[in-house]
Amino acid sequence: MTHRRIRPFNTRDTYPEQDLDNDLCQAVVAGDTVFLRGQVGQDLETSESVGIGDPAAQAEQAMANIAKLLDEAGSRLEHVVKVVVYLVDVRHGRRRGTARRIPPTRGAGYGRAAGGVHRRGGARPPRPPAGHGLRRRGEPAQHEAVLDAMVARFGELAGADLGDRLVAALAAGETAGGEGGHVRSAAVLMVGDVEWPVADLRVDWADAPVDELEALWAVYRPQLEDYVARALDPAAAPGFGVPGE
Repeated sequence: MTHRRIRPFNTRDTYPEQDLDNDLCQAVVAGDTVFLRGQVGQDLETSESVGIGDPAAQAEQAMANIAKLLDEAGSRLEHVVKVVVYLVDVRHGRRRGTARRIPPTRGAGYGRAAGGVHRRGGARPPRPPAGHGLRRRGEPAQHEAVLDAMVARFGELAGADLGDRLVAALAAGETAGGEGGHVRSAAVLMVGDVEWPVADLRVDWADAPVDELEALWAVYRPQLEDYVARALDPAAAPGFGVPGE
């Protein structure tokens, strides 16, 4: 497959204070997929840092960089399928959240602590099944039985903890046939009343990823509220017995 490199550079020029000599680039186009280098609050043209001490301004600059690189690659922001955001201090989450938002795209799925789960696909969503707070989008017909099993299990556990319902729905979908091949990964992403996910758990390259995810959730569930409290007000949250507390 032919690769097209966008804005190539060498680390000996960008990091002269370090003993590095690596040929890198800001983006790679491989077929119909675009891979972007991690972006920060730095102007792509001048290499000047932007918004020092201002997370929202830094996020705006990073998003502007992403938009520019995607344009140069022949793509657009609405085609983005995955974004990973790193914050050195989670308390900056609200300020970072004022930056522009990427439009909804195809993804895996998420649950909201208010009581719903939304399965994203590529088409306009139908009306959610009554009482479940669960939506399905644009799935092939052969997956209907799997999705029906997930919806049914999610509904059976109405009133239970959202994480329990999500993991149980994944297990029901796997039992009903799953993706049709050997599943190696499983994940749960939950959001609530704060600007960051309250649970972001994932198991990769495992023989029984849903089982491992269930065990991982069982360990994290009792600690979830304390971790949220710690992020909002470290002084008021219980300690976890780690050095430096």
